This record gives sequence, structure tokens and C-alpha cells, in this order.
Amino acid sequence: MNNPKPTDATRQEEKNRKLLDDLNKKRQNIMMKNASNRSAETANKDSNRPLAMTSMDMQTSITFLPNNSPYGNTILPIIPRIPPDSSDKNEGK
Repeated sequence: MNNPKPTDATRQEEKNRKLLDDLNKKRQNIMMKNASNRSAETANKDSNRPLAMTSMDMQTSITFLPNNSPYGNTILPIIPRIPPDSSDKNEGK
């Protein structure tokens, strides 16, 4: 009868393995939650930006471009140049 008794060291190894497995499962759950939160936040930001730009483009003659600025400027206005009146040139003569 070769039935080896589990020693304290093997019991401790089993406990350690179970703890590590449990910690890995918890870590994976947390990472999955964080990843889904991040993707929802970026999708929310991206979906709002085109709507705001489209609305502003329709209301003004100014064009707006998306921008990834470190200063928090999400859009840049592109203002068209207005040529001077030809009547202004004639008044100076």
C-alpha cells in the first residue's frame, strides 16, 4: 500500500495554486469590465462628435474639423476668407 500522505508542503502548494487561480479569475473579470467601460466611453464620445459637427456645419458657413488636441479642443473651426469688396478699392482712388 503505497498511499503517500499529503505533507504540509503539498497542502500549502495546493492552497497557493487555488489562491493564484482565484486571483487570476478576479483580475480577468476586472480587466473585462474596464475594457467594456472604456469602449462604451469612446463610442459615446465618437457618436456625439459627428452630430455636433453636422449641426454646426448646417447652421453656419464655417466648417468644423475634428481634432485630437492635448488642450481639449475637439474641433477646429475653418473660417472662409471673405474677399474685400470691389467698391472698397474704387473708393480709395
